[in-house]
Amino acid sequence: MKHKILLVLLLGFMTCLTVSAQKVTLQFRQVKLTKVFDAITQQTGLTVAYSRPTVYPDRIVTIEAKDEELSNVLSKLFTGTDVVFEIGEKKIYLKEKKTSDSLQQTGKTKRISGTVIDEKGEPVIGASILVDETSNGTITNIDGEYSLTDVPENSTLTISYVGYKTIKLKASDKNLSNIILQEDSELIDEVVVVGYGVQRKRDVTGAMTSVDAAKIASVPVTSASEALQGRASGVLVSQDNWAPGTSPSVLIRGKRSINASNEPLYVVDGVPITGGLREISPSDIASMEVLKDASATAIYGSRGANGVVLITTKQGKNGKTMVDYNGYVGGKQSKINLN
Repeated sequence: MKHKILLVLLLGFMTCLTVSAQKVTLQFRQVKLTKVFDAITQQTGLTVAYSRPTVYPDRIVTIEAKDEELSNVLSKLFTGTDVVFEIGEKKIYLKEKKTSDSLQQTGKTKRISGTVIDEKGEPVIGASILVDETSNGTITNIDGEYSLTDVPENSTLTISYVGYKTIKLKASDKNLSNIILQEDSELIDEVVVVGYGVQRKRDVTGAMTSVDAAKIASVPVTSASEALQGRASGVLVSQDNWAPGTSPSVLIRGKRSINASNEPLYVVDGVPITGGLREISPSDIASMEVLKDASATAIYGSRGANGVVLITTKQGKNGKTMVDYNGYVGGKQSKINLN
């Protein structure tokens, strides 16, 4: 009987040891805590059990681990918080520490509220405001407003949002009533113009090609049509007529008609134009997007049957006046034979 009891205890100890010794690989930057929980569940099969007052699941975290023990990863995630963890056979239990927060013991608490806006004055929806070293936090509503209670007077708050620089402010800082977040250029994806607005390039599922001003300026061209040659995949630019005043022909979907024109539809700053690109200077173009799939006809109807070229021209910007000048001078020397 004693041997059976010892065997059961040994098996139970080995099971607990195996569960706690699981290793995970994580690489997340500025993501919600729930996304990290999902990745841990995928790799270990253990679900994360917690209560919202104890654990703030929308907290923005950054974590990197390569073949690291699960217990070490969890310790990193909840460093400086009141959360402790317990790894079971099927679940990871997140609980609150028994001891009360030291900040609340040594100082008074207060209620703070305010708004979070961007540099243009627009409200930032879903921005995270978290009291450091606690699980006390909230997110902004549709108007960019937030409110927090039981905030220790000597604490520090972290304000963060994806695509913006994270800032830290003291609980006594007057700027908490009107927080301005600055865009983080390193986190902003390249955007492109599509027929129905502006989207992140990675979110565009249709077949399209983008040519920006830098690519156009890299090689001297005399027309906007030539700027597409060799720079837009799936676009054929050819010169059949070399008479003065003519421009190259542009084919996006090949020759679809024998008698009708096979030229694409050109849209400049949202306005369709006729006559091709002869009147548009390449130096005035900020970007060109070529729509090649069915999304072109869905937006522009039969006019987009041969594809659509969306052109965005350069606009004025705030700042000092800048003047660019490009000039060319040529000469020819002739010899006169007097014999």
